[in-house]
Amino acid sequence: DRLTDHPWRGSGFGSHVTYPILVPGTTLVEYIQVYLFEWTYLDLTVKLGLVGVAVILLFLGHLGLTFASAVKRLGLQDPLPNAALAAWAAFMAVNITTPYINHPLGYGTLALFVGIAGALARQRTPWRG
Repeated sequence: DRLTDHPWRGSGFGSHVTYPILVPGTTLVEYIQVYLFEWTYLDLTVKLGLVGVAVILLFLGHLGLTFASAVKRLGLQDPLPNAALAAWAAFMAVNITTPYINHPLGYGTLALFVGIAGALARQRTPWRG
């Protein structure tokens, strides 16, 4: 499958992606068939299509805005929103170059972020440790 085969709805998880590579030291072209790319958002675009990637980016952006607003609301002395915002920024940076979000650790990290966002949405006063 290629990205242009199903650009809006994607090809689904488990679909193969075939791309040509040049054999080093020769002019031969070899075709490789893989299940995923090393670039998360390109891989998700092939699997879920542009609509799916847009939904995921909106979800991740909403989490980032939730953490940023908690930092603003609760202040810089509260460690939870600051740590959550820093972890979210690192998570987004890692996802640019690795397929982390498609891994069980990535799913677990997203579940942790959702739990933290829920806790921060209910928290009204700064943490007094």
